[in-house]
Amino acid sequence: MVSYSNLADKRVVSYSKLEDVRACPRKYELLNVLNASPVAGGEDNIDFMFGHGVGTGLQLLVAGVPLQESLLYASLEWKASIFDIMPRKKKSFWHLLHAVNKATKTVLPCLVDYEVFDWEDDEGNFHSGMETYFRLELEDNKSVYEGHIDLLMIHKKTRELCVFEIKTNAFSIVHEAMYANSLQVDGYSLFCAMLQRRYGEKYNIAYTPKVEVKYIVYKVPELDCELS
Repeated sequence: MVSYSNLADKRVVSYSKLEDVRACPRKYELLNVLNASPVAGGEDNIDFMFGHGVGTGLQLLVAGVPLQESLLYASLEWKASIFDIMPRKKKSFWHLLHAVNKATKTVLPCLVDYEVFDWEDDEGNFHSGMETYFRLELEDNKSVYEGHIDLLMIHKKTRELCVFEIKTNAFSIVHEAMYANSLQVDGYSLFCAMLQRRYGEKYNIAYTPKVEVKYIVYKVPELDCELS
């Protein structure tokens, strides 16, 4: 179930943390057990700023914010010098702006059949389908699974919920087989099933056994954003 109460005493797990355990147990220990602070700067920092900037710009465009204003807020996510660049991945301040600008022609036309899903919970709290954070209480009653959705949208005709993931990694193509059977998508499906069960009648949400996930991909070679 999803709880909006204080879960500070629970052990928090997430898809990214589980991936850290699998890929580098030492990194997980440093960041999540010893609470060490990562060193600022370097390629990891540029990756982070680039991803947040592109994500912010796309979300604002989908919400109907004008392009110039979306570009402004996207650029504010870039905290480094505007001359910093990752040549191999072609990520920089200027690539960020280019990606957001191109999204008006490559991404937005693919979303005309969807609208951002916003809802109000039983306590009267408003929740936006943009940058949705959720926590699922696990059966051990000691842990919660934490997840993040870039864009939660609903099809205007079928009323089926759909998760849109913004990917700015090095992959030029993202096939559903890379993520479809992962714990990440399972978490999305459980969360959307909860929304349908609690608010399906209120918001006319259609039931689906597993939520559909679509990927908005930053294609490095073409300096493009494209829905796949």
